[in-house]
Amino acid sequence: GIRKRFLGLIVDAEEYKLKLPDDKKTKILSQIDYLLKHAGRVDTKTLHSVVGTIIATKDAIPGVRAWTRDLYALVSAAEKARNRVIALDQKAIAGLTFLRTHIPHWAPVDLPLHAKEVDIELMTDAGEHGYGGHIRHQTTEHCGVLPGNLVGTSSTERELYGLERVAETFCTHLQGKRVRF
Repeated sequence: GIRKRFLGLIVDAEEYKLKLPDDKKTKILSQIDYLLKHAGRVDTKTLHSVVGTIIATKDAIPGVRAWTRDLYALVSAAEKARNRVIALDQKAIAGLTFLRTHIPHWAPVDLPLHAKEVDIELMTDAGEHGYGGHIRHQTTEHCGVLPGNLVGTSSTERELYGLERVAETFCTHLQGKRVRF
């Protein structure tokens, strides 16, 4: 099948599924284990980073926002109070424990769109120094070099830059159409 890693998730374009990649799953589980082991004294920046990583999986893990709400509240309160170290409360520990137990077993979720609901599929990708894209089932392509200020930035920034450039290039093909990215 056609599988692409996009924004840290695996998109299966033939089965219309969204999946958390195994390496990301392993990383998140390791981070959760660390937080649970050190629940009495956690660095606020570390907690913030882990919570952000977990929340970024919201499209592949249904309900993840609900299970991270207490963690996010702790991060916000600690940052507001300028605390560099924080103790996890029972609600935060319960949320982490739930995620630790269930993430390994989460099945891929359906993508919100189905083939009959779109007119055009715009496929894009970005690497460390460049980007490219095409309209699926057409020979029209566009690629380019990333500007210097994006080299070495997050893959999200590079992917979004590439998507924007490719969409601008194909705007006459996309106008008035239902487009899947």
